[in-house]
Amino acid sequence: MKDYYKILGVGEKASQDEIKKSFRKLAKEYHPDRHPNDKVAEEKFKEISEAYEILSDPQKRDKYDKMRQYAQFEGFGRQRVYQGSGADFTNLEDLFGDFGRMGDVFRSIFDFGKPRSRTRKPRRAAFQNIYQRVQIPLQIALNGGKISIKVPLEEACPVCNGTGQQKNSHPTTCPDCGGTGVISQSQGFFAVQRPCQRCMGTGKIGLNPCTACSGTGFKEEYHTIEIQIPKGIQNGAKMKLKGKGKFYPGGRRSDLILIIEIQGDKRFQRRGNDLYTSVTIGLTQAVLGSKIKIKTLEGRKVQLNIPPGTQPDTKFKLAGLGIQNEKERGDLFVTVKVKIPSKLSDQEKELFKDYSKMHKTK
Repeated sequence: MKDYYKILGVGEKASQDEIKKSFRKLAKEYHPDRHPNDKVAEEKFKEISEAYEILSDPQKRDKYDKMRQYAQFEGFGRQRVYQGSGADFTNLEDLFGDFGRMGDVFRSIFDFGKPRSRTRKPRRAAFQNIYQRVQIPLQIALNGGKISIKVPLEEACPVCNGTGQQKNSHPTTCPDCGGTGVISQSQGFFAVQRPCQRCMGTGKIGLNPCTACSGTGFKEEYHTIEIQIPKGIQNGAKMKLKGKGKFYPGGRRSDLILIIEIQGDKRFQRRGNDLYTSVTIGLTQAVLGSKIKIKTLEGRKVQLNIPPGTQPDTKFKLAGLGIQNEKERGDLFVTVKVKIPSKLSDQEKELFKDYSKMHKTK
């Protein structure tokens, strides 16, 4: 199996920016326009393009990483269960189900000689969604509201109109694979199908990559978009923005999935739909009792009754002042901290001594 990380010259923990930077550098170095009639450079360009296609897509990269970890040819069985690193699947169909066209190629490796149907219907999952984490303030999570975010939106290359090929391209069916994009090889008691090296799994030869987009068919630009956050949204919730994801030739797009991360607040902590905060009161207030004002996350002031003899770290519940979701609203819990005076006047000291004698305390 090819090591795409080695091909792009990056580590297995490389970020998307590092992968993109390395790809652009190598694509420029080995581009066919710079090496006319150089078959070695042409094959190298195809190889790094294939590696970038997989590693630049988070979901494809995750599948590829799992395949590298679990694809041990010896002793494979269709009903064997593989577990670890978050994976739990009974066969590699589960592992490669969302890999798209390349998934069909990789999947066939483990079909034990099962013929690959040329009439197989394209999988909807071939159009991979893009995932992006978005942080929002706790108050927006409570009340809802609009926020603006920047997203990398791929636009069709204006030079090739998203085809990834120059106008003088005249593709023909690859003679090595017959247009299937894969080559079958016998390995022991089963057949292995691998991506065709001549056409790089496309089934076509004679392709002439567009120089403006290096054959990708798109250019990436950052766009600012406005989204509406619903009231009471939970941490880790996902929001789908239809048609804002990955660009595909022909003008089709996948979706952008936003993963919501709620930022912490200086005054409040959130646990589910409940809010937690603390307030400091004086010793006299704790001993004699008092009424204090508590400012809610919404900015509203509510009254909290402190009964006489309140002990430090006592927790009070203000019902219905937490986070509102579609079904219910949580509560606000207030922990009372008691401030002990660090300095006392002589008169105050005498009063405390008298109190101690009356209650026989030490």
